[in-house]
Amino acid sequence: MKNLFRVKWVIVAVVIAMIFGLGACAEDEGLSDPLFESYRDSSIKISNYTKTDIVAFKGSLDSGTIIGGIPAGSTNHGIKNDPKHFPTNPTQFRVLFITKDQYNKNKNNLSALNNQIFTQIYIFWNGTSGDNSKVYEISGRLGGEYTLQIWNPGQQFNVEFRVGGTAGETLGFAQSGMAQTNLYVGEGDYLIYPVFQRINTIKDIVETVIPRRASGNAFFYEFNFGEDPAVKTLSLSLQQATGAMTQMSAGASYLLINNGSETGVRFERGSIPQFTPGGFSTINSGAHRYFLIDMPKAPGGNHEPSITVGNLWIRSGGFETRIVNQNDEHTFILETDKTYTVNVSGVGGEADFKAVVNTSVATDLVPEEVPAY
Repeated sequence: MKNLFRVKWVIVAVVIAMIFGLGACAEDEGLSDPLFESYRDSSIKISNYTKTDIVAFKGSLDSGTIIGGIPAGSTNHGIKNDPKHFPTNPTQFRVLFITKDQYNKNKNNLSALNNQIFTQIYIFWNGTSGDNSKVYEISGRLGGEYTLQIWNPGQQFNVEFRVGGTAGETLGFAQSGMAQTNLYVGEGDYLIYPVFQRINTIKDIVETVIPRRASGNAFFYEFNFGEDPAVKTLSLSLQQATGAMTQMSAGASYLLINNGSETGVRFERGSIPQFTPGGFSTINSGAHRYFLIDMPKAPGGNHEPSITVGNLWIRSGGFETRIVNQNDEHTFILETDKTYTVNVSGVGGEADFKAVVNTSVATDLVPEEVPAY
């Protein structure tokens, strides 16, 4: 009889274990959806501060343009480094997001969601050898019942809308040439900063242009959703921002690498080569190229006015020399909206191979330096 009880208890224990095991497997399968996997060796990183699982597409809504899914509340989520979407050379493209629920219901007809996009951002992919450490942030204010209409008629530039400051989270993006863009947001108070983005074909750099009023303050929109239940839609016109702009800021400084060496050179931050939007890294002898140094994000969402940099190098033929300032210091300060010239001389591997920047002499960034959109 005792043996019989033992057998029964063993059977019960096995059954219980199987039930919990199956439950755990089901749960694990839900968590391990390959579409939402975060990759350590990623292409780009996205932080999704919304409460919604979202699916990302490169350029358009199509089954062949999916680049990955980003779970709700995830930070620094790594998107798969697929060469089909992220080529060797630098490029820029739009990324569109829809909700996981939208995706599951419309897998066979994704184009039907063209007017129901959750949000979109503009990506600057610096190539497989470039610096892609920037984390793209999606604001947690998205996904509500209110509609923010962005009017951008006739403007030939891309505009990003950032929350709380010029370096804040991205609320949404209005593509150049689009007369109207809708963003769906939740209730609350909003302080939105428009930030223009474009490729400067003369300098061969990607520029961020922050419109500023005569006072020097960045242009912003402030409004509320929810206080008046009857107000479900509000409109913003970008012509207000461009009309008010008497100054601009880049939220970055510029390094002009002036190659006086006998051969071509490359500019590197740490061991990472820096590329231009055209996909070039080598600066020929006697030539020059511009490179951007982005300002860090300050508390409150704006950009810091300066950045301390070091570990900047000029490389040629396997040889390198560190960029130093006029005081022979490897670490120095760069201010926003300034252009600094790095003069390269000598030959790689020789004692005369040097790269010097005079940080006490800088050129102000002014609108006249930049070609029209």
